[in-house]
Amino acid sequence: MDGCRDVHISNSSITTGDDCLVFISGDLWGPTRVCENITVTNCRRSASANAIKFSEGNIKGVQQVTIDKCVISDDSSGFSFAASNGGFVRDVVISNLTLNLRRFDWFWGQGGFMGMTLKTPAEYHGKPISKDDAAPGSIQNIMIRNMIVHAKGRAHIDGHPNSWIDGLTMENMNFSSARTPSRRLTGPPTPCSFTG
Repeated sequence: MDGCRDVHISNSSITTGDDCLVFISGDLWGPTRVCENITVTNCRRSASANAIKFSEGNIKGVQQVTIDKCVISDDSSGFSFAASNGGFVRDVVISNLTLNLRRFDWFWGQGGFMGMTLKTPAEYHGKPISKDDAAPGSIQNIMIRNMIVHAKGRAHIDGHPNSWIDGLTMENMNFSSARTPSRRLTGPPTPCSFTG
């Protein structure tokens, strides 16, 4: 959904070979508009990448999104929040989800339930972080609650020196992390790790 507003998605099942449901505010199809006032309820999602993605390509932003009572299964990366092009992601509630994730090929993800990333386009191309660069965007006021997660990879939260992740709340999270036989562990398995 690019620059969409007042959208309700319910009682649907979607399987895809890339990201399944994407929220973005881009300029590919015309003037950039904020993507806002979105609800997603009672849905099933399966993807080889992210089942739900708040895209790094946001130029303006995505706000006021509620995702509730959904099942994500046979999926690689659960959901992703990202900002790269100066846009924002804010005022999002994700609740009452069940996720059953597995590892796909390395390109698509590692079986983790969630990622949050603030990263400039230059950093995506291997350049080091600089405090002199413009902020990549912002992620604010995100609530994630009442989740049951079976994962084979880690979650990550990566802030940025020029734009911290602000107002993140996680409540009533039930995790289990499965060991993949082909993976060699150097220590005990860790269901979630947070950095930044």
